[in-house]
Amino acid sequence: MAKQGTIPSPFGVIRYKRDAWGYPQFHVRNHRQGDWARGWFHAVDRQLQIELSRHAAEGRLMEVLGDEPFTRTIDRGVRTLGLARGLDEQVEKLDAATRELCDAYCDGFAAGAASVGRPLVWRLLGIEQRPWTPRDILLVYRLITWFGLNSLTQTGRVGVAQLIADGADEAGLRKILGPGGEGLDLAGCAGLTLGEAFRQGGIPVQRG
Repeated sequence: MAKQGTIPSPFGVIRYKRDAWGYPQFHVRNHRQGDWARGWFHAVDRQLQIELSRHAAEGRLMEVLGDEPFTRTIDRGVRTLGLARGLDEQVEKLDAATRELCDAYCDGFAAGAASVGRPLVWRLLGIEQRPWTPRDILLVYRLITWFGLNSLTQTGRVGVAQLIADGADEAGLRKILGPGGEGLDLAGCAGLTLGEAFRQGGIPVQRG
C-alpha cells in the first residue's frame, strides 16, 4: 500500500505518496515548487549518492572510496578534462528563470538534509557537509553528460572485448553484434586477454 505524507515548504504544504518500491510522487503547482520538492527528496533518499557525485565531479572520489582503478580513472579524467573550468562564468550567465529553479532545488536539498541529518557513512569518514549551489548542479551535470554519453560507447566496447576474451561462441557473438560486427576478425582476436581493472562490474563496492 502506498505511503502518503506531506512536506512543509516555503510554497505551502506539498503532498506526496510513495509507491510499493518507495519512489515518491509529489503534487505541486509550478516548476519552482517542483524543483524544491525534488531537492528535498534527493537529500532524504539519495544524499550519499548525490554527495558522491559531487566528489566525482570535483575529481575527489579517491578521498572517499580509496585508490582503486575505477576511482583513479574518474579522478584523473575529471581533472584532465577540467570539468570545473569556466563554471563561475556560466552560473553568472544563467537567466533569471533558470537561476530561480536552481536556487529552489538547492533550498529544497538543504531542507531535506536538515530533516534527516548527514548519512552515517559520511559522519564516519569525517566528510564535511556543504550546501548545494547552482555551481554544483552545473558541475555534476557536466560529469553526467560527459561520462554518461562516453561510457555508453565504452561499456559496449569493453563488453564485446570481454566476451571475446572469455571465448564466447562466434555465432552467438555475431548475433549480438549484428551489422556492427561486420569486418570483425575474430580469428585475429584469439588469445585476447582483458585485465580485471577493465572488466565490467569492476567497481569497488566493498567501500561504498
